[in-house]
Amino acid sequence: MAFLEGIVLAGGLGTRLRSVLPDLPKCLAPIAGAPFLSYLLTYLARQGVRRVVLALGYKADIIQSWVQNRSWPFKIQFAVENTPLGTGGAIQNAWPLTTTPHVLVVNGDTFCPAHLSEFYQAHLHKRADISLVSVPVSPADRYGTLHLSSDGWVQTFEEKRPCPTGWINAGLYLISRTWWEKQTFPAAFSWEAYLQNALLSPQPPKIYAHRLPDTPFIDIGIPEDYDRAQTYLPAHF
Repeated sequence: MAFLEGIVLAGGLGTRLRSVLPDLPKCLAPIAGAPFLSYLLTYLARQGVRRVVLALGYKADIIQSWVQNRSWPFKIQFAVENTPLGTGGAIQNAWPLTTTPHVLVVNGDTFCPAHLSEFYQAHLHKRADISLVSVPVSPADRYGTLHLSSDGWVQTFEEKRPCPTGWINAGLYLISRTWWEKQTFPAAFSWEAYLQNALLSPQPPKIYAHRLPDTPFIDIGIPEDYDRAQTYLPAHF
């Protein structure tokens, strides 16, 4: 895999975890005694990522202090937003710190152990503007699902609805710099909502879903997944 940089979206408030996480940003939620972010950064290092930009907002100083007091196998930089920018605005704020032709973007509160080299090769092979990792979940009621073509192109992002099973967005993206830098974005926006609307535009981006049928997915913002992470993550690191 070529030299790859990653943006980690770690500015979330963690409101759904406030009962168990009153004083910490969500990415530092303790998982078997270690912050969730430590597992995520270890995963990225093992997958060959060579530079990481942490997109921070809520309690950024606590995260910065935690990172700076530890050693890491790659360079970590910080892009701190002074006012909430949404996930899309956070990517835009961090983007100038990246240089590679394709940039990995990872949610800082979910975990999906995709093989990034395979994801990267699929992204290049498809010549996609944006690629995302997709996994099946059952039931899929609490997530928006993806409507995909037979060869993996995202047709639409479906809203949350009662759904016994479905392919969902697992929160890992590869974004082409060529595509990104041709766009005009607002200062603050939701990346997920932007993609949903962009597919309805006259010139929609080419969004490829790299489907991983047997790969787990954990969203620590959901209390039951947070509990599941306490045993799953330590067993795999």
